[in-house]
Amino acid sequence: MTLPPELDLNFKAELDRFEAEQEMTYMTSIERIGRAQAIQESIAEVLEARFNQVPPGLIEQVNKIYELDKLKQLLRRASITESISEFGQQLSQENTDT
Repeated sequence: MTLPPELDLNFKAELDRFEAEQEMTYMTSIERIGRAQAIQESIAEVLEARFNQVPPGLIEQVNKIYELDKLKQLLRRASITESISEFGQQLSQENTDT
């Protein structure tokens, strides 16, 4: 079931208010997966915008990562890397470090 956009925003505002009052934040596993997928898509879009062609294997590697901090770091790198091959090397290095 999908809420209309106005109710979605109202719910989000009410949830934010409640969490602030309770001094807690909670993210479900579904929310974490959704955020990860959104960042994965952003990485692919940034690379495609900068370098036109992105090797499918590179995108597959990115799509296997679900750690939000690591994905955020990769998104930053995608925006400043000099070449697609440099990004690929950084991604490979990142994967061997874990």
